[in-house]
Amino acid sequence: MSTNQGASMARNTGLAQSFGEHIIFLDDDVVPCEGLLDGYLSAILRFPDAAGYIGATILPKAQNLIEHAICACRIAFFYDIAMKTDRPPWGVTANLCVSKKATNNCLWFDKRFPKTGGGEDVDFCLRLKQRGRLVSVPAAKVLHPYLKHPFSQVAGWAEGDVLCLESQPYSVFRAPPNWVEVITFILVLGYFYSGHVFFHEALVVICVEFTMLFLSFVPETSKLLPLHKRAAAGALSTIPPMLQDAVRLYSKLRRGQINQMLANFDWMDGGGYGDHIPSAVLALLIKNSCYFLAISILHSNNGKVGMAIGLVLLAIMIGWTFGQRHVILSAPIAPLRPLKLQTNAAPFVVLGCQRTGSNHLCGLLHSVGSIAMHNELFNVKGVFTHCGGICTDLHKRDTCPGDLLHAAFSVKGEGYAVGFKLFPEHIRRSEVHHDLFLRLLRDPAVKKIILERKSRLAVAVSSVRALVTGSYTKQNIGNLRVYLKPSDFQCFCESYDAYLIGIVVHR
Repeated sequence: MSTNQGASMARNTGLAQSFGEHIIFLDDDVVPCEGLLDGYLSAILRFPDAAGYIGATILPKAQNLIEHAICACRIAFFYDIAMKTDRPPWGVTANLCVSKKATNNCLWFDKRFPKTGGGEDVDFCLRLKQRGRLVSVPAAKVLHPYLKHPFSQVAGWAEGDVLCLESQPYSVFRAPPNWVEVITFILVLGYFYSGHVFFHEALVVICVEFTMLFLSFVPETSKLLPLHKRAAAGALSTIPPMLQDAVRLYSKLRRGQINQMLANFDWMDGGGYGDHIPSAVLALLIKNSCYFLAISILHSNNGKVGMAIGLVLLAIMIGWTFGQRHVILSAPIAPLRPLKLQTNAAPFVVLGCQRTGSNHLCGLLHSVGSIAMHNELFNVKGVFTHCGGICTDLHKRDTCPGDLLHAAFSVKGEGYAVGFKLFPEHIRRSEVHHDLFLRLLRDPAVKKIILERKSRLAVAVSSVRALVTGSYTKQNIGNLRVYLKPSDFQCFCESYDAYLIGIVVHR
């Protein structure tokens, strides 16, 4: 193409010139990670009838306040959706594999969407889902840099979002007005019914929206940042969602689509990650209640009444801050108390599955003088450790696993690293274990080493061999022939990938 005709046209050109059975879309600014093609190939072999395969698009570690704000406001939530659920509603075209058979040379990206991109990937994937399922491929990863002009790009996404209301009408739902729609109603009704423009009321609504978003996003900022920088990142993180709301309304009005007021798009496509529609409606109801209360305080002539309304507003704000992740946002991970490990050593945990080389790694780590490496502390048959100094009574361990964990990390002091090995069966043993290890995964002070063997087939076969022979440490069973049903292997792969996804989500 001699001129830039936009993202949709570029992808359609690539789609038309592809003659293989599958097509991988990558953005021109991403860096493919090792194993990208192997990950997609493995998924294609396991799910040959799928229409699309969603890879994981990873953002690098945030380096400045703008990047921390982008992470905190979750504006790039769908970049790594493949690492959050095995049934993604859609995926970004920065890293997407499509079945040529599913497109059948008649499914294309819609050129009505903005040239810079925004909404065309949502529309394409939802139409693609009508021809077959979409599956997550967390092993197919690319590294995506932060946007050079994030706010202008976010505004472009919002303009494309509005077009999805027309192209995907079955994914549209009505909800109470958002902050910018409330301001529009206030200004229009005020001007036509009283001849005044209620700027003060509009400013109050903006302040309430900013405050509620700020309270939502500050806890999502990195805990490694100083408090004042967390506050600054939290304030900056309110800009993308507020900007998107404003651009969406402007786009609707500019195109004369007044009927799209109060219309919202279901990004989860009727399911997926949390109960999206009820959560969104409830959140907007609570926000509208806060707008009303704040404006009531502005117009209150009675100090006591104003104070009472203020206390109600404060109570709602407090409930919003501490309860929204459970009730409103339906976040999959409830906030957990930190472990507060009483140790001067550097704690770490080796996360893996059986037959991924964990014994070899633990042996190597234990041979280092400054590392105290326990083995399987929570094995069903016993407490296995190279270090000693901890209780090996199974009843006490299973009754109070947290006590054992604290003791294990306290066997060495400053200047040492102390770790142990954790398998999925340890995490799933009981609710007490599940809660404890989620707290462990969420604790930034505990470093994580994740073992992932690229060949799922090798892991599965090795596991069967170990189960048959009872040998989990020797390597002389490689020639033993075993039979593995395809259905059993697929179940194993799904369980294996789900565990790895869970580790990433909970970190």
